[in-house]
Amino acid sequence: MLTIATSVGVGFLGAYFIARSKPHGLVAVLGLLVGLALFLMIFFGTHIIFLGISQSLNAEAETRSIVSFGRFILAPLEWVPWIMGLGVLIVVLGSAIGWARERK
Repeated sequence: MLTIATSVGVGFLGAYFIARSKPHGLVAVLGLLVGLALFLMIFFGTHIIFLGISQSLNAEAETRSIVSFGRFILAPLEWVPWIMGLGVLIVVLGSAIGWARERK
């Protein structure tokens, strides 16, 4: 759950600040792409890192503690299409708001 909030927030802020840097359409598209890249890197990167740690060959107690915190970090597999859609919408919104504010 934390990865959803973090990835969506960073994606929004990345798209917003890049699109706000210049009032040009290509910069807004660049902000959109960078925001999507940030969103995907954080969302899928944390899942890959977490699953890699939980599958390591270290002590069993360490693995149990990591898996017990997994419900706060990982999202259920059924939610992934909805989270991806949410991420795309938020990044588009961030890019549009940044572009509109810079045009004023």
